[in-house]
Amino acid sequence: MIPQMKMRGYGADYAVNVTSMAALIALLLPPSHNMIIYSISAGGKISIADLFTAGIIPGLLIGLSLMILVLFIARRDNFPKGEPITLREAGRIAVESLWGLLTVFIILGGIVGGIFTPTEAAAVGAFAAFVMLLCARQARGELGGKLVESLRNAVTTTVMILFTIASAWHMKIGMQVIIEDYVHDERLKLVLIIGNNFFSIVVALAAIYAVLKLSSGV
Repeated sequence: MIPQMKMRGYGADYAVNVTSMAALIALLLPPSHNMIIYSISAGGKISIADLFTAGIIPGLLIGLSLMILVLFIARRDNFPKGEPITLREAGRIAVESLWGLLTVFIILGGIVGGIFTPTEAAAVGAFAAFVMLLCARQARGELGGKLVESLRNAVTTTVMILFTIASAWHMKIGMQVIIEDYVHDERLKLVLIIGNNFFSIVVALAAIYAVLKLSSGV
């Protein structure tokens, strides 16, 4: 998004700020995988459905605030404007976007309605998105080439997330419990805990780097 904005005449600082702030909205608005990770890291004591519900209003408020601020800055600095579209074109775009919105409604409706758990909602949402992709006429011609790339990106992201969770579990539950139980010297205990945390971080970064290398085909 940032290179495209720079090509269209927007400043680099403005493009970076808008993109980074917009990324925060995805952390709050459901279905946010960050909330699922947070719930799992908390031992499942915090409901994912409650987290999803709690993120709706803050996410919408941040989005609205960002829209108002962007509009003000764009008019003040006379940023380039896009081409206006007709009502018919706007209606066509709205209809095409219903496929993606329907996936969100299926996930949230299923969780809130008690049809399936948040963990099951991930599988249901992925399957629903794939079916809707098949139904979208404009995507059928590119499906063959994009499917393998999408699956590879999904595997890359999943491996990094799972390894992050495993590393966090290792640091919090695994080695620290062993050190607390079997090491009685306080200074040695502190050194081992710090070393364990440092080692886990290095291993996690190395694993993420390896996954990124493999995913890029290098």
